[in-house]
Amino acid sequence: MHTIIRALLLFYLLILPSESFAFTYSFSGFASFGAGHVSEPDLTFGDYDDHWGVDTDTMVGLQFQTPLWERLGLTIQGISRGYSYDDHLSRYEPELDWLFLSYELTSNLRIRTGRLRMPHYLYSETLEVGYSYIWVRPPVDVYTPALESFRNFNGADITWYGDLSLPYLSDTAEYELQLFTGVTHGKFLGNSVDVSPAVGFNILSNLRQLKLRYGFIALKASIDNEGLNQLIPLLNQASGALPPLADVAEGFSDDHEWYQYHGLGLIWDWHQWTLTAERYYILGSGSGLSNEARGWYISLHRPFGMLTPYLVAGTYSNHLQNGASGALSRSFDLIPQGVDASLDQLRTAASTAIDVFKVKERTYTAGLRWDVLANTALKMEYQFFEFMENSTGHLLLQDNAQKPKNASMISIVLDVVF
Repeated sequence: MHTIIRALLLFYLLILPSESFAFTYSFSGFASFGAGHVSEPDLTFGDYDDHWGVDTDTMVGLQFQTPLWERLGLTIQGISRGYSYDDHLSRYEPELDWLFLSYELTSNLRIRTGRLRMPHYLYSETLEVGYSYIWVRPPVDVYTPALESFRNFNGADITWYGDLSLPYLSDTAEYELQLFTGVTHGKFLGNSVDVSPAVGFNILSNLRQLKLRYGFIALKASIDNEGLNQLIPLLNQASGALPPLADVAEGFSDDHEWYQYHGLGLIWDWHQWTLTAERYYILGSGSGLSNEARGWYISLHRPFGMLTPYLVAGTYSNHLQNGASGALSRSFDLIPQGVDASLDQLRTAASTAIDVFKVKERTYTAGLRWDVLANTALKMEYQFFEFMENSTGHLLLQDNAQKPKNASMISIVLDVVF
């Protein structure tokens, strides 16, 4: 990141004209101040538990923009978060979220290079600006914290803007087509992930009251997990007596494997009602530490003056798609449980590791947004989590605690833009 900063500053000095240049710039900012509470003990969502927390949805951001030369501009955005799922960051530690140069080649063609936002979602470009969407936070069934550590990438994109005539509808559809490539790195719950490269496209179309989006990302990832790294040599050592454990060990490592990300989204405005829906699908290579994840949500809201109630329903699931689980089951056919205590202990640890990746939940949300001022919104939300497949969904369970079948969470957030 420091290399990018130095390169952009050097470029700025090289192209800066001497006498006729009139330096102009703009500052803008946004902030969210939140509090939340989880109904069940031993469960957490960020820093929310069965006592009220104030960090998970709290953040402050500043954005700086300046033209450098004719159609060339610089954008810098910094953020301080109360809570981050990226293990590299401490609470309220400032981070550089955006840093890029943009150049308008023509009126409908733009290129950018630097630190950019990975276009996973409908609200990717305004993900940190809570005021820009209706909810306390975007639905976790699609805006999963597992992807938060990879919300940015270092690279470049090119975007076309245009209109498409639709003679049969006697109408014109506006569209944006973005192509991008880059690299990224993140750490989430002990999983360190390096992505090089990531390539993809994102197409967005507006037709009358309907906005449609499809995004595709292909990425080559290496995944490193500290806990699994301790198990792998033990499993390989034990595979001499129990060969299926070698397959379990192979399923616990991932080195430069390809993944696919598909995302669909729509926003439909009908009279005063707005329907918003998104769906995503992650598909691994099927080998190594490869997973398959999918999620969707559907949201409906309608304003009544300054008050806007909303309802959301969604689901999320994730599981390993390699053969580790099947290989572990086969090991019990060869040496049943209870024959060798050390093998049983090792297989229990492997089974626990596999279960960590097995997640499934349904969520139901009811909330209310109150637009207090032109730049300020107060939001209150109740969310119900239904847990399936012996998991606790997006809520983390403390070690050795009993897994509940469901839980609820109350959140209150004040969003401001300035």
